[in-house]
This record gives sequence, C-alpha cells and structure tokens, in this order.
Amino acid sequence: MFRGRPWPKECFLNSLFRQPNVTTLLNFPTNNSLLLPLISSRSISCRSKRLGSKLRERDDEKQFSDAGFWHDLRLRSDLNQAYSPTGANLQEPQLSEISPDSANSELESTLSTSLSFSRKAGDRQRGRIRGRAINQRRNPRRFWKLDPWKFKPTKTEYLLDTLHKFVHNPSNGSSRQWTLAARKPDDPLMTPLIKPRRSTYKSTQRISLQEALADYIYDVDRHLNQENGPRKSDSSAPENISTESAVDVGLRNFSRRGFYNYLHRRFYSTADLTTWAWVLKSPTPYRAILRLLAVENQDRTRNGIFFRSVPPFIPLLLLRQSLDSRAFRLLLPYCLSLISGQPLPPPEAYEKATAGDISLEDAPLESLRPLIPPNMCITFAIRLLHHARQLLPQAQVPIARALTTYLEAVKSEGQNSVSKPTLRNLRLMIQGLNTVLRSLSLPCRLRPFASIPIQQEAQFEILKAMAKNQPVLPVTRRGYQGIIAVQLAHNKTQAERQWAELKAPSWPPWKQEKLGIDAQRGFEGMRSRALRVMHQMHKAGYNHSLWEHVYRIYAGWDTDQSPTIQVRTLARQPWFLRKPVEKVTHHAVWEARIRATRTVHEAWACFLSYQDLGLPPRAKIYVAMAEKLIYSGICTNNLDQASHALPGDRLEVFPEPSSARDLIYVHTQPLKMDEFLKQMLSHGFRPRGRFLALLLRNAPSFASGLDYLSCSDLSDEQLKALCTLWRQESTHSHDAVRAVNEIPDSLFSAFIAFLCKFSSLDGKWARHVHHLDAFPIILGHWSMAPFKTKTLFSYATGKGGNDGDRHPDFLKHAIRLLMMRRSQSPQPWDCVLTAVSKNRISRFLQHQIGLHTQIVLSWYESLEVLDLMNDRKIETSTQGFRTLCNLFSKLMVAQRQHPEAVQRALHLVARAAQSGALVHADLRYLHFAHVAPRGLETLKGLFDQIVVSGSRSSSVFGPWRTASEGASESLPDLLYVPAPVDLHALVRSLGSADDFDGLLRLLRWMSRYELAIQEISDRYMNGARMKRLTVVAIRVFLEGDLRGESWESLGRMRSAHGQSEIGSSDGTSPEPNAGMLPDNQVLGEAYDIVTASDVWGPWPSDEEVEDYCQVHRKEHRVL
Repeated sequence: MFRGRPWPKECFLNSLFRQPNVTTLLNFPTNNSLLLPLISSRSISCRSKRLGSKLRERDDEKQFSDAGFWHDLRLRSDLNQAYSPTGANLQEPQLSEISPDSANSELESTLSTSLSFSRKAGDRQRGRIRGRAINQRRNPRRFWKLDPWKFKPTKTEYLLDTLHKFVHNPSNGSSRQWTLAARKPDDPLMTPLIKPRRSTYKSTQRISLQEALADYIYDVDRHLNQENGPRKSDSSAPENISTESAVDVGLRNFSRRGFYNYLHRRFYSTADLTTWAWVLKSPTPYRAILRLLAVENQDRTRNGIFFRSVPPFIPLLLLRQSLDSRAFRLLLPYCLSLISGQPLPPPEAYEKATAGDISLEDAPLESLRPLIPPNMCITFAIRLLHHARQLLPQAQVPIARALTTYLEAVKSEGQNSVSKPTLRNLRLMIQGLNTVLRSLSLPCRLRPFASIPIQQEAQFEILKAMAKNQPVLPVTRRGYQGIIAVQLAHNKTQAERQWAELKAPSWPPWKQEKLGIDAQRGFEGMRSRALRVMHQMHKAGYNHSLWEHVYRIYAGWDTDQSPTIQVRTLARQPWFLRKPVEKVTHHAVWEARIRATRTVHEAWACFLSYQDLGLPPRAKIYVAMAEKLIYSGICTNNLDQASHALPGDRLEVFPEPSSARDLIYVHTQPLKMDEFLKQMLSHGFRPRGRFLALLLRNAPSFASGLDYLSCSDLSDEQLKALCTLWRQESTHSHDAVRAVNEIPDSLFSAFIAFLCKFSSLDGKWARHVHHLDAFPIILGHWSMAPFKTKTLFSYATGKGGNDGDRHPDFLKHAIRLLMMRRSQSPQPWDCVLTAVSKNRISRFLQHQIGLHTQIVLSWYESLEVLDLMNDRKIETSTQGFRTLCNLFSKLMVAQRQHPEAVQRALHLVARAAQSGALVHADLRYLHFAHVAPRGLETLKGLFDQIVVSGSRSSSVFGPWRTASEGASESLPDLLYVPAPVDLHALVRSLGSADDFDGLLRLLRWMSRYELAIQEISDRYMNGARMKRLTVVAIRVFLEGDLRGESWESLGRMRSAHGQSEIGSSDGTSPEPNAGMLPDNQVLGEAYDIVTASDVWGPWPSDEEVEDYCQVHRKEHRVL
C-alpha cells in the first residue's frame, strides 16, 4: 500500500526535526543551537523503531544493488513495453555486414532468451552484436592484441611492456605507468607480453634503439634504485653490495647482445640510455616533457643547435598519451622544429608557447636539416593534430606550415639528409599529405563549427605546398573527401545565401523569383563550394562513391538533380559509407534526404516515402526523423523573427508555409514523440549515444527522461550507477564508478543537464522539502531531512508538465556523479554552473528565502564549483564564463538595491564556511566590501585564462604598455578569440561593479585585437549586433545612464554601512574605482578609441543608449 503512493514516504521530512525559518536563522549568532535538530521526548522512547528503520535502510540498499530489481524496474516503463527484441533481426541482414552462420545463431539466441539489458548481451541491431561486446578495447589497431599468443609486438610496444613490468608494476603497489595507458585511463594500449613472445621478438627482429633501451632498463637501470629514493644506511650494507653486483651482472648481459656497437654507430652511448630511461620513468607526461626539454637544452650548447640527444620515438610516445593544454603547448614547439628541420627552439620559445605564441622563427631553406623520414613526419603531424583538435584548434595552422616546410626541405637533396627526394619518399609524402588533409576535416572537441575556418586555412597551406612542388603532388580521393567535409561545415557564402533566399516554400524548393531583379541574377550560388569540389574530384578521375552521393544531398542537390536544402553538417568518416550499394535504396541516402528539409511535414514525407518503398527499417532513419520532431518543439517556443538564419544554418525546424498550396501532402500526420519512439522500439531500435543525449536534454518531464533511460541501450549497471542516490559517498562501489566512467562524455553531460533542469524547488515537492535543501553546497549540512538511499524513480509521478517533478536532491546527485567521474570535459560542469546560478525557489515561496539572498548564495556556490573544477584541472569554458558574468551582474544589482539582505546572506555564508561546508572559501573576504573586488578578480583571472592562457605579460587587465613600447615586438597569438557575446557579458560585469579602469583596459585590448574579433564576429549570425551592443554598454556604464537614480542609492548604501565597514579585516581596501564616477579623462579616452576604430566605431548615439537602457532596466526592476 505504501509503495503505491504517488509521493513515497522516504522523500518526506521527518516530523522529529523542527524546520526553522531561514529569515530567523540569518539573524541568530554563530553559536545558534536552533540549527541542530530538536529531538522530542517521544523519540527517546522509540529506539526500537529507529533500529527497525535502520534495518529497513540496509534492506533497501541490498535491494537497489540487486540486478533483478533494475531489470524489473525497466520493464515497467511504457516505452519499454513496446520494445520488440526480434524486430531488427527479422529483417534481412546485409551479407557485407555479417556472415550467414553468425546471423542464424544470433537470431536463434535472441528468440530463445528473454529481454536483457546486460552489456554483454547487447541489443541485436541490423543482424549483428554491438562491437563493444566483442572487443573490450576502444578501437584497437589490431584485434589480435587481445591474444597473448598471437600478439606480435612492434619495437615501441616491446619497450612499453618493459616499462610496465619492471618500472611501474601495479603488483608492487605503484600506480600504472602512464606510458602504457592510452588517451583514457581505463583504455590500455596492449595486452602484457608473455615470455615466449618477448623471446620470439628478440630472435626475429633487428636491433633498434627501443630494444636497446628496454633491455638496458631490464638489465641495468631497474637496479640503480634512482626513482625509489635514497639507499639505506650502513645497517643495510649487504643489500647495497647485492645491488651493485646486480648492476655489474646487468652490464655484462647487456654488452653480450651487441648493443654497444649499435649505439656507437648511431652516435649514442649508455649514458644516453640512462637519460632516456630517466625521461620515461617520470611520474606524469608533463614531468617527462620537462625532463626532455631540460636534456635537449643542456646538450644544445655542447653539440650544436641541430643535434638531438633524444631520439624521435620518445616525443612520439609522449604524443600517444593524454595531455593537458599546458603539456601540449610545451611540447608543440619542440615537435614543430623536429618536423620542419629547424634548429632547436631557445628556452624563451617554450615560455612564449605557454603564453600563446606557438610559431617558429623563419629560417633559410638551405639551413633546414630534416632528421626524420617522411613516414615518421606524417605520424608526428597526425598525432599533433589530434591533440590540437582536443586542446588548441589554433595550433592546426602552425602544424600544417611545419609540414609544408618539411616538403620544401625534401626537394633540396643533401648528403646528410634522411629525406631525399626519392620516388619512395615522394609516394609516402603524397599518401601522408592526403591523410593530413583528411585529418584536418575531423571535428574539434569544443566548438567544432567555430574551428572550421582554422581547419580550412590549414588545408589551404597544404594544398598550396602540394601545387608548388615539382612534380605537383596530386590530391587523392581521401584528400578530396577531407576538403569536402570542411566545406560542408562552413557558413554559406553571400551567393549561397541569396540562392537559399530565392528557394520556393514548396517542395522541391526550386528557384522562385520574388522580385523583378531576381530574374537578372545569375546562378553563382546554385552550386555550393562542397558541390564544386565534388565536380573537381570527378574531373580528376575519381568516380563518386556512396559517400559523395550522400553528402551531395547535404550540399544542396539530390541524386535525381532536384534541389534540396543546403545543410551545414559535420561529415561522417568515409569508411562508414564505402560499400558499393545502390545509391537510391541505401538508408544513408534517405537519412540525408530527411535531414536536408525545412519543416516537419517535409521530413515526414521523406520518411513515409522510405517506408512505402518496402525498405527495411533502419535506426539512422528513425533517429533523423526523431530529431526533426524534437527540434520542431524548440522552433515553436524559441523562434526569433529577427534572426538572419536560413534553413540549414541551424538545427531548429522552420514553421510550415502559410499558403495552403505550398504545403506538402502526406497521407498520415506526423506522430507525437512518444508514439514515434514506440514505433521505433517495436522495430528493435533502442535510443543510444547522441540520440539518447538529445532526448534527455529535451525531456518534457522528469518521468519522460527516466522512460528514455529505461528503454535505452544502457546496461543495468550503468542505470543503477546513474539513478541511485546513495546515503553517503562511501557506499559507491567500484562497479558503480567504473560504470559511470564507461558512459560517453556527450551522454553523461546530457544526463547531468537533465538532472539540473529539474533541480529547482517548485511544484508539488515544495511543501514537503525544506528550503535549505535548495542550496546543497552551502546549506546542505543543515538539512532537516534524513537522507536515505533511494532511486530517481521514486521522484517521478507522471509525465504532465515541466514543473511536476522538481527536487533539489537532483542537483546534489549531479555533483556527486561529477565527483565520481574522471573525465576532463567541462560540459557537465557548465550544466551545474547554470543550475547553481538560477533562482531555485519559485516566487510563491520567496517569503522564506528572498530573491536577493538566493543570488548571494548562488554566487558563492558557483565559486565553490569553480574551485572543484580547478582541483581536477578542468578548464572553464566560455559558457561557464558567461554564466558567472551574468550571475555577478545580478549580485551587484542586488548589493546596490538591497544591501541589508546581502549582508544577512553573507553572514550565513560565513557561518557555512566556519562549519566546513565551503572548503575553498576564505573567511577574510566574506565581508560586504569585498564582494565586488573579489568577484572582479575571479572574472578577470578567468578571462585571462581563457583568452591568453594566464600569462602575466599578456594579461588583459595587467600592466599596460603603450604602442611605442610594444611596437618592436610581435603580438602573441591568442589562445581563444572571444566572441562578442563573451565581451558583452564581461562589460556588463565590469560596469555593474563600477570598475571603470577595467572597462578602459578591456576597451584598449579590444582595439588592439579588433581584426581578430571582427573575423570571429563575422562567423555568427548575431555577431554584428552583439558587437554593437558591447560598445553601447561601455558608454552606458561609463556615463551611468543605466543606473539613473542609483547614484543616490549608492550613497544610502555607503552611509548605512559606514567607512569602517567598507574596510577589510586585514587592513586592505577594495579597488579605488569601485563606486566612483568616471572622470572626463577616462570617458574621453574611451571616446577616442571607439571613434578611431573602423571595427568599433562610431560612438553610440543617444537613441542606442536609450534603447539599451529600456531593455536592461526591466531586468533591474525584476530584481
């Protein structure tokens, strides 16, 4: 009976605890005893009941740990009941995808077994088992690496195995050696070698530097005891004697294998082997890079600027690992000099690389001395490009230029060169450069579309070098496909936009002349740039494969020569569509047709046409149609009539034509989302990957999101780890941590966003939850509710409405999941920052905690989240920076309008810090006068970290040098060029805190880099508008027009708190410009900077200022 309640008993407050009013708590001193739970006399005599409740808690925890519990729970989902496990298998499998024997065995096993959500069983889709169930390694280069008897190691893998076994052996209590780990902690590169495999390698392979180093580590270096601390005292003399004898024996064994002669021929010695082992035995890759650079810099003065005392396979091994931004920027100049054949960079070059300058000095072509062969050069470029896509997209252009320098050096034949222009080397360069062209088309980790112009510039550098070479190096199919992929993701040109505007609202969208002048316009934009590259590829002699036919539809023209909608998309890799299948019936063609539409009815007509042809159902077809249904709701709610976006520029679906004659006819209307998902599940296709992430981000209710998870392809272990709210963090098992870390970053970020979306205190739970629980970071330790182990399903009561199932426990659970995960992605943390910055208590309940108090608590909780990110070395993204800027602006308005409420909230924050709830808070600065200075310091530091990588010499708000002082120096490249929306958020933060000096410094910096900002602004549809709003905001805050009567309120605020309160406890004072009117000199300099610039000028007019103030004064009145 109790389990059937719509509101579970476990989520209610215990009546034994008093719920004091928050406004009362704010006025009590620090030693207030009312913050502790009050135990009634009746509770003293009820020890047996409490003992029984503890036993029931233990039973619940055992129940939640049972796999059958989660299996039964998932089966209760309405969507899951529509799933047919044999729906996909009953379709005729393609012979190219699976053999007949395996298909028959799979079909029989599927029909004979019950529904299972285990990762080992997997979903049978398209007649095959998921590849992850067969192979536990992520994308291995050779599948027989898993078999220790069939594994044939390379030279580097032989060295890796030696390091793993004899340097950092986990069985000895030390952590896994970083050289054996791939780019993810739980992704080992290889299976440890057994003794017969090592013996076979030594007897069949030629001697190499890797083998010499591996045997030296085994025979000699591991006995030197250099990394395990100093040797023992005299009491352990026999041990020292045995260690020295082991070293002597190891040297004799090492000398018998002929390594001394081999090293002498390569101009090396055993001292070099000791140095290389010292580098590879570093505890982290960053420490290894520092040691490598120290060795090279020491030998630079001894052996000349071109000498490399460290062989190239060691930096290649470093590039094989997972690097952070600091380590990559340190290693990048060294690798670029190695590729281009230029001299070793001086030590100052690495400091500039950390600050943002990653270019090398130009050297004459005659002085270039490439020291690596072409195949190793291409390997360097591929691995550098991978890290650049993950960490620093701007580095792709210098990498491409270094590669072109190597190509120029190959043409100049020399006696000491290892890369002579032989036929074999030219063939390797042709294959390698086309591979680089394809690698330059892969999407970057963050802001992939914003990095497309950088990748295009890098591709142009490669193409120009190939065209200038004698003989001309041809572009192969792989290179053409890389160029096409970049052009597909690029913005439309002006001619392409004009062609898109002339398309008729009917289908197919042929050209429609709307004005008389349209008849005189040519067809310049009829063929997009991607389509022209395809035409050039066909002229070069390459027939179009299925990949070209599919992306021709995205480029604007169907296979039957009818027009479609030119869609900006990230192309799939060609090997996904390399099979010679009929282009009309392949499901990828119909998937592209569904995506290359404008409205839901156009996409639904393509979907029905695919079904009418009698073709087998495919998961990709359903996913494409489902995305149209999801984005149609976004279009209805967030359609911006003033937007300049055209169909294909964004994911949102456009509305149906207003005229009935332009409507496309469909014999059935589009289904609702739940009905469509049931149809998809009935064919055996479960939501997975990015589609599941899209469903979670756009879930209309909390119950709907849980239904999506129940019918997904997640295993029971992963669902249990995500949906179980444990009573304490220590109860997290190793299996739960492993399951959370196995989830892809995109899906995990979507789940965190889903939790944060419903984490406010509103709806039906508001009367059952104390308002202190809405702020778990600051006030969580004062929670009045006993927290028990439960599941997220106990909070879901229905699918109606967005405000039905909201609870602050979801935010607490999201933070705990982030603490369990080892990913470095900032996206889930951005979701938490966004949730923390919002008002979490509805306006009907603000008599308990006022809006201004909520803003103060949200600000300090955001700072705590920011410190947690810094502890895990997770860089703040631009979205997180804008969130903090907007919250700080609200904080300044609240401080100005209601200083008493802010003062009471600060007192509560200080008490939370004293109790240990805020680990990173400094009690010295939790005063009214330090709110603005400390907040500005945080925001300025974040802006420097994002834009200029934290270098003091290039700091935006640091010491300013005049133009004459810095004229002789080249400006460093920016780590990230901020978009106008980022600048506008920062201007509002500085202006709301009356930091006029900061506004002036920012304006100087904006004028200094105005061309780079203008280039970024042109890539956004609203770039020009936001850029203009930034300048208008600068004038508004410098002149004080936005505040109006707030100058008088500022005086009341100062008189209320007095001069003594404004000073700090440690004698320091806030910034001198805080709360003061700007003088005429500041305003005059700002006027001169704006009017002298073609990018930022002219000076904003009075009408622009008035319009800006009318919009933003409404926000202040809301507060």
